[in-house]
Amino acid sequence: MEAVAEPALESTGGPLIFDAVIRPLLEEKCIFCHGVRRSRGGLNMTSLETIQAGGSEGPAIVNGSAADSLLVQRIDLPESSDKHMPPAGEPQLSPEELAFLRWWIGYGLDAAMDDLPPEHARLAESFLGKNAE
Repeated sequence: MEAVAEPALESTGGPLIFDAVIRPLLEEKCIFCHGVRRSRGGLNMTSLETIQAGGSEGPAIVNGSAADSLLVQRIDLPESSDKHMPPAGEPQLSPEELAFLRWWIGYGLDAAMDDLPPEHARLAESFLGKNAE
């Protein structure tokens, strides 16, 4: 019997939010410590698949539940906590970026740009503008 490959994330609503907005956000705030060459806690955040696989403490995101996602839990910790992410002294997520991240995880990781609510459009456009340069 042939093994069936997991289907790739697809949407008929244009580019995925992960590729257009979330990946650039993670590149700005997380990849230095959680990338291919350096993956603290065993967490590589360079792709949706590696984020879902997680690190030594389990998956970083739980599709459909920002509250249950370790990534959000760590961001929500006081900046003085050793477990807060990004670490103190590093660029932190803005309230707008965190709200966007929460919405995306809660809505579904396969969300497309056409699914984006108006209140998050400005942030998405700013990341799209950075990627066009």
